[in-house]
Amino acid sequence: MDGFIAMIIISAFCFIVGIFSLKSGIRKKKVCTELAVAKIVDIHVSYGDGKERNTYSPIYAFEINGQEYKGTIGQVSKKRKDFKIGNEHNIKYNPENPKEFIDADRNATKLNGILFLVMGAVFLAIAIGIK
Repeated sequence: MDGFIAMIIISAFCFIVGIFSLKSGIRKKKVCTELAVAKIVDIHVSYGDGKERNTYSPIYAFEINGQEYKGTIGQVSKKRKDFKIGNEHNIKYNPENPKEFIDADRNATKLNGILFLVMGAVFLAIAIGIK
């Protein structure tokens, strides 16, 4: 019975995260309408337990009306060489709030939400199988 409850809690968590992530992705897709070109200006490193567990995320910068904006767009790699400072990438930004921008070439914002919903369904199926 304890395993059943744990799986239900994990399933509910995944469903909640999936729904919020999907809603956020859809909202960002609607408001980020202006196209711009951003350059990689830095690489953020998230350190893991060992060198092979480190992950790298490019930090992009772009300029709108003389104001520079920086941030990430959800790209992650285990290989630093996948990202080169100075490389350019298409983004779409929110004209009302240019700090908010997304990758113009991918649908990752929706994909994350769908992934969590699928994980929620899997954990729910496991919970039903345990009971």
